[in-house]
Formats: sequence, C-alpha cells, structure tokens
Amino acid sequence: MSNVSQFNSKETIQATACDWIAAIDRGLTAQETEALKKWVASNPSHQKVLAEMAALWDEISVMNTVRELAPVQNTTKPSPYRRWLISAAAVFMLTGLISWQWLSSPAEPARQVMLTEHSQTLVGEQKTVTLADGSKVYLNTDTEIHVTFYPDSRQVALLKRRGAF
Repeated sequence: MSNVSQFNSKETIQATACDWIAAIDRGLTAQETEALKKWVASNPSHQKVLAEMAALWDEISVMNTVRELAPVQNTTKPSPYRRWLISAAAVFMLTGLISWQWLSSPAEPARQVMLTEHSQTLVGEQKTVTLADGSKVYLNTDTEIHVTFYPDSRQVALLKRRGAF
C-alpha cells in the first residue's frame, strides 16, 4: 500500500487546460460546462492557466467563453494611502494656486491724501470755486462736487448735476 498522492504538476494543469480550450472551441455540452466549472473551482491556479492557454489559442470566441465560465477577479487591493495621497495632492495644488494668485497680483500702495474739498450750490445758485491747487471750477445750480488731492494728482467726483473747469 502506498501513501503517495499525485499532485497536479504545472505541465499536467496546462495539458488539462489545453484540453478544455479545445473542448470550448468545438462547443461544450451542459455536463462538460459543469465539469469545467468544478475543475476551475478546485484549484486557484486552474483559472489562471486556463486564461493563459486561451490567450495562446488566440480565439476571441474561446476567450469570451472562458471569461463567462471562469471570470477573472481583480485580486489587487487599492493602496490604503491612495485616498490620503490624492487629498494631499489636491491641498498642495490649491495652496500653490492661491499663493501664486496672491503673489502675482500687484499690491497697490495706500495713497496719502493731502487735502479734500467739498463744494455745492443750492437750487438757482451758481458759483465759481477756486481749488487748493489754483484751478477753478464753475458749479451750476444744485450741483455738488468732492475733490481729493494726492501728492501727484487730484481726484474729482461730480456727485450731483453739472460743473466745468
């Protein structure tokens, strides 16, 4: 009596897979289909070798049948750091974009106001106003003007009605 068990060698599995590919090519009976499913389920390497042999057979119909009978399942798991890396990359890019926008926008220095003037006329009143820089403004009836003087310029705002320089 022998205690030797026969293990399926790689060559034996490949030969059996080739036999199954040939059977798939000619068309499987219902019994053969069940036998193939049992053979694939009996050993994880059977599915892999069957897919490899089908690729060598290079028949699209055979590949489709193999996919139907023994679908390949994705065994790779996504990295646990993937979500963290994507989030970190998004934060990094957003920070860079905000920094670039902030650094590239020209900072306008605060202008020093030297003097402001405000003048107005009542309804029916007209007058000529001499501003601090010596220029004259004619204000028509019911008119309002506001002038701001800076070291290098002046800003005139006609708030109501008409005026002329």
